[in-house]
Amino acid sequence: GVKDLRDLTDEGGNGIGPDVGSQLFGAYAEVGYDVLRLLTETEKQFVPFFRYERYDPTFAVETDSKAGERGVTDLVFGVTYRPVLQLALKANATLRTPDDGTKATVIDLGVGWMF
Repeated sequence: GVKDLRDLTDEGGNGIGPDVGSQLFGAYAEVGYDVLRLLTETEKQFVPFFRYERYDPTFAVETDSKAGERGVTDLVFGVTYRPVLQLALKANATLRTPDDGTKATVIDLGVGWMF
């Protein structure tokens, strides 16, 4: 199982196994609202949103004293614009804080098309 993956070695006996957990944990909550609905009657949408995420892919590891300490908290601020209902243009900034104390900001841009 998981222990076998973690214990993999190369020909020289060096550990090459992935850092996988026997359990993972994750949850998020997101809120957003179409503000154009407040201003006018239109099929276009402009939706600012906020998402809180908490996840830990190594929540439980049988042989690791740091299990449960590799989690990440993300605060995501973004907007989705839909000029027509079949097209979505998205942008968001993620403020990422891993449990190890490092911090990062991630910017994402995306396009979605429904057909």
